[in-house]
Amino acid sequence: SGEIKMFQIQGNKRDVLERHVFGLRTIIQKSIKNAMKKKKVSDKCLKLLWEMEDVASPFYFERILRLRPEEMMPFYVKLASIHPIYDENNGNSIYQDCNGNYQLDTESELSAILQQCFDYQTFSKKSADGSWDAYQLCEALEVNVCPYCNREFIYTVFGDDHIKVVRPELDHYLPKSRFPMFALSFYNLIPGCHSCNSSIKGQRELNMKKHLHPYIKSEAEMRFKYEELQIRNGKFRMKVGIDYRNDLDDKLKATCEFFHTQEIYQYHESIIDRYLLEAQEFPQTLLKEYKEFINNNMKIAVKRTEKDIFLQKFRVQQAGDEMNEVLIKFRKDIVEQIWEEKYWDI
Repeated sequence: SGEIKMFQIQGNKRDVLERHVFGLRTIIQKSIKNAMKKKKVSDKCLKLLWEMEDVASPFYFERILRLRPEEMMPFYVKLASIHPIYDENNGNSIYQDCNGNYQLDTESELSAILQQCFDYQTFSKKSADGSWDAYQLCEALEVNVCPYCNREFIYTVFGDDHIKVVRPELDHYLPKSRFPMFALSFYNLIPGCHSCNSSIKGQRELNMKKHLHPYIKSEAEMRFKYEELQIRNGKFRMKVGIDYRNDLDDKLKATCEFFHTQEIYQYHESIIDRYLLEAQEFPQTLLKEYKEFINNNMKIAVKRTEKDIFLQKFRVQQAGDEMNEVLIKFRKDIVEQIWEEKYWDI
């Protein structure tokens, strides 16, 4: 079994990306045309709108929709260097702050035009005409568990007559308020739960230089662990901790701290208590009998070990289930620690 990852969306979503671009093509083309028809559009903003329509332009809107996560900030810097659009009332629409970071004036003409062209507000509504929207995107992605926490199901549910019932929230990794040009970019829309997107992240910003991105594969590894602590009057409780496994873990650690992963998972200590009790009630003799029966009587390509059988008992043996099983990373790590420490009856 492979390593189960936190903060990762598994699988190739290229086909969903292409459906996303195709579904939005006519909608955005119409929005660009409408923006051009406004009475008071500056020449520089009009030039950018023309470029967003031009297939050969680096600012062609389909290129913006397809930008990989690591391409977004360089694109933003390029936009700022080529189109430092001046607004008579507010100065430059894109400017550098005291830290040298490029910022978009959210009150500028440019910001308003980009919001109109990449209209997330309309995209997020329950469309009745069958046009591509957030529900169709979330259904196509088939991410059923929040990639940020692996604690909550985020099913996309349709009722009778395909009525839209509920879907995941879509987190803008780069916030749409500051980066309206990425409001509909495929890799900037992360399906997640309300707790992670609204309660924990809220207006705070993730940064790809410091934090993991769910669409960027990471070799960083972590492992949940437990230790028994005496609190008072001879009573004990399990403390949840996190071990980081290699030298690539700075981003992983920062992401866990951003989402308060360790503090939140402490509230799942009852799972540890239950697994310890179940493990003690599963004697090694029975484990050996199961292993021999499966290996001798079932047609399997690879012989099972006692550890395989043990993990299977707790239904935590499969990597790749992080998009379909809540708490799978936590549960597997705890069961493996129990196995390693031989808390069950030997």
